[in-house]
Amino acid sequence: MTKIQKSKKPVIALLCLSSSAITLADEGSLMPGNIAFHGFATQNFVHSSDNQFFGDSESGSFEFFEVGGNALWKINESLSFSAQLVARDAGKTDDGDPRFDYAFLDYQYFKNDWTSAGFRVGRVVQASGLYNETRDVAATRPSIILPQSVYFDTLRNLALSSDGISFYNDFFRGQHELSTQLVISEPRAEDPDLEPTVFSQARPGRFDGSASWIGRILYDYDFGRLKFGITAAELDIAYKERGDPVLSNGEFSFRPIILSAQYQSEKITYAAEYIRRKSYLKGFGSAVNNEVTGSSYYLQLQYRLNNQFSFFTRFDNLIRDDKDIKGEKFAEVTGFEATTRFSKDFAVGARWDINNTWLVSAEYHNIEGAGWLSLLENPDHDVQKFWNLYLMSVSARF
Repeated sequence: MTKIQKSKKPVIALLCLSSSAITLADEGSLMPGNIAFHGFATQNFVHSSDNQFFGDSESGSFEFFEVGGNALWKINESLSFSAQLVARDAGKTDDGDPRFDYAFLDYQYFKNDWTSAGFRVGRVVQASGLYNETRDVAATRPSIILPQSVYFDTLRNLALSSDGISFYNDFFRGQHELSTQLVISEPRAEDPDLEPTVFSQARPGRFDGSASWIGRILYDYDFGRLKFGITAAELDIAYKERGDPVLSNGEFSFRPIILSAQYQSEKITYAAEYIRRKSYLKGFGSAVNNEVTGSSYYLQLQYRLNNQFSFFTRFDNLIRDDKDIKGEKFAEVTGFEATTRFSKDFAVGARWDINNTWLVSAEYHNIEGAGWLSLLENPDHDVQKFWNLYLMSVSARF
């Protein structure tokens, strides 16, 4: 199994840089010709009773940090450029090396009091579900880690953005808003955990993105009080074998549909999402050829005590194969652990927004199954079925 060279930077200085959510919020107020900069940094501590999650978490791990910076240049009323550089360490699933989360030109070719339309070209952020567009900064997430059955942190790069073109439209009528986005692009297949996720073990070949698409329709009532959305995608990724004794060249195709709903009052936010995933393996010789349909959902409640203190609770359920819910058939055929085919996660947590710059969070997860754990960090499916996960986080932004 190939090992990822680890960055040795522990508690990286909480200098830094920004988020797509903050940048996009600036765009409306920024004058043409001006540039806006922002920053964020987050250091997490992870401890697990069993199994490894982002470093040696059974002993306590600081190998989970992210720091990034972006800039928004408003060239004129219709044209702008945005880019974000980030360094993220997440155990063996991310090595801390800097890379661009996104970098794109945004041209808004139509705008009036009730609609706007445009397109973005470059490395574009993908609208998916409720949280994907804002998952890059701790302050805009409801918890330290998002529901892993829908927003896999082990495959963050693949999910967050892709290289291509994004078309968007926003329609406004009083308290009603309807937003649409369609991205046609090549997926970022650089996540080290992608091959173990697809094949249930590391392979000597590599994945490269092929022509794909992802689209979302989101309805918003009363400026976020009520939201309903549907996301659909077809991601195609080609596998190129490099001396693989078992697999020949092939293609992995992933086709999810996500249904999203959220209700928000002054004190409470209810959120729920359901995802149905179809995965196809094509080619690869006679050793692999199959189609798997899995499903996931989560139910989440957030309570805001005041402007500084808030709490959340969530139940998150992942099934990798709807015809093999407990993974028993998978274990019989492959000899691997059935536990890696499902997860049930009950989580509670709290956050303290000290001021506009500093945020402190903590959460606890009681988990059955290991369906969203990295197989790079837990090789040979060496996992325990029942385990606990504790996370603490300190974040800064400006």
